[in-house]
Amino acid sequence: MKKILLLEGDTILSKDMSNILRLANYEVEVANNGKFGLETAYQNIPDLIICNLNLPDLDGIGLLRILSRHVDFNLVPFIFISKDKSLESIIRMMDM
Repeated sequence: MKKILLLEGDTILSKDMSNILRLANYEVEVANNGKFGLETAYQNIPDLIICNLNLPDLDGIGLLRILSRHVDFNLVPFIFISKDKSLESIIRMMDM
């Protein structure tokens, strides 16, 4: 079973998203802030990371910067999600 790490600070949204992913037969770990997400990723390397750009404690870009330094995460796809529609945020996410 494929493992997905979902990082989302909004508990209602993270619950809804994780339920949908589980219904699609994915194993889902949920973290509600960046620091816990980083610890979770190190403990159990996922097959995919879905991450909100704006997380408490450590934002999505900071998290990706840290993970990208470790060879274990070189082939792990990382998807940003965000309510922020500003061009600056979109460019930041695309650059990462």
